[in-house]
Amino acid sequence: TSSTDEDSPAAPAAPAPAAPAAALSAPDLFVLEIGSEELPPDDVQAGMVQLRERVPALLSKLRLSHSGVEVHGTPRRLAVLVHNLAPAQTPQQSKLRGPPAKAAYGSSGKPTKALEGFCKKAGVSVDGVTREADAKGVEYCYVEIKDDGKTAAEVCWWNIGLP
Repeated sequence: TSSTDEDSPAAPAAPAPAAPAAALSAPDLFVLEIGSEELPPDDVQAGMVQLRERVPALLSKLRLSHSGVEVHGTPRRLAVLVHNLAPAQTPQQSKLRGPPAKAAYGSSGKPTKALEGFCKKAGVSVDGVTREADAKGVEYCYVEIKDDGKTAAEVCWWNIGLP
């Protein structure tokens, strides 16, 4: 007899990812444990070296402060302990450069579509625009962007796939 798609059982659906864990209220220990099949000793050492280099770099990139990272390994597990992981990202403020002022404002002094589009993309109103000359003396439009940051749980969830 021949089999058809109707006869074969449906493949199980992939489980939905869990929501990020509740936010921390103070710096705390974060533990990442990676289980595996039995690894040769050289692979355990190589994994530990990579984690020692990459975890602190990732935390820095994600603006998550901490007081230190420890890495441990066995043939079946690699573990990372992040001491005093901040409960949220460090707030950040930056200045975003937009179009040249001569292209941002029409002859009547009203904002052009270039400036309006820049402001929409930046999530600010035209009222928040300032003008500054660069090193060559060309005047550009700038806006201040404030990023209060996300919780450590959200950042870890979206960047390393963990609740």
